Amino acid sequence: MVSGEWILPMKRIALVASQKAEFSGLHRKFGEGDAIESPLRYARRVRTGGVEWLLFADGQGERAAERACAAIPSAEPIFALGSVGYCGGTQPRWKRGEVLLASEVRDRDSGECFECWMPPRQNGMPPNGRILTVGHVIGAASEKRRIGESGVDAVEMEAAAVARFALRRGLRFFALKAVSDLSGEDLEIDFNRATREDGSVRTGSILAQALYRPWQRLPRLLQLAGAAKLSSKNLGDALAALFPANGENERDAYGDS
Repeated sequence: MVSGEWILPMKRIALVASQKAEFSGLHRKFGEGDAIESPLRYARRVRTGGVEWLLFADGQGERAAERACAAIPSAEPIFALGSVGYCGGTQPRWKRGEVLLASEVRDRDSGECFECWMPPRQNGMPPNGRILTVGHVIGAASEKRRIGESGVDAVEMEAAAVARFALRRGLRFFALKAVSDLSGEDLEIDFNRATREDGSVRTGSILAQALYRPWQRLPRLLQLAGAAKLSSKNLGDALAALFPANGENERDAYGDS
C-alpha cells in the first residue's frame, strides 16, 4: 500500500432471488461476472470497484429460498444478505416497476416478523414499505387489496426465509422488491398451476393458459413481461444506490453502521 493511502475493504453482498431474470438489471450495470460452482439453477459472482455480489436463485417459494441460502459460502464473510425480486403491490400508491425497501418482513404462515436493516442515509433511496411473505402467487386484485387493508405494501414468496437464515447467521438482512403487478389488477394467468413443487416455473403452462383466451390473456402476459423488464432494471439501479462501488457515500457502502 502506498504510504498515506487508505484502501477501502471490499464488501460482500449476498442476494437471493427466485429467478435469474431478477438480476438482469444488476448485470446490465456491473457485468455478467463468473459462475459459482453450486447445485442451484443460478449462482454467480460479480465484482465491482468496492462491492462483490454473490447472486443465487433456485425457484419460487420459501423452500427454494432456503436452498439458495444454504448455498452461500460459509467461509466467506458477508456484509449483508438481501432478498430481491418482484412483488405484487397491495396499496394503490405503488406504481408498476417501483422499488420498495422493506422496513419489515412478515411471514403469513408462521406469524414471524423480521425487522430489516436500513442504510444510514435514506436520501435518494427507495421508499420504505412492509412486505408479507405468502405461500402462493396471489393473482386476484380483491385479495391483494384485502391484504393491503392491514397495512402491508406488497406480497412476495421468499423474503421471510432469507430473513430467517440471516437471523441465524447474525447477518444484516434487507429486502428490496420491485412491483410487477398492481393492487387493482388481476393476473389473469394462474401462476400457481404453472409452478412445480420445487419452485421452478413451467413456461409451457403459462403459454397454454394465455392461448386458451388469447384476446384477454396474451396482452396481459405481454404487460407482465414489460413490467418484469422494468422492475429488473430498477432493482439494479436501486442496488447500485444502496451499495455504491464508485467511492461515493462511503459510509453507507463500507461502514459498519
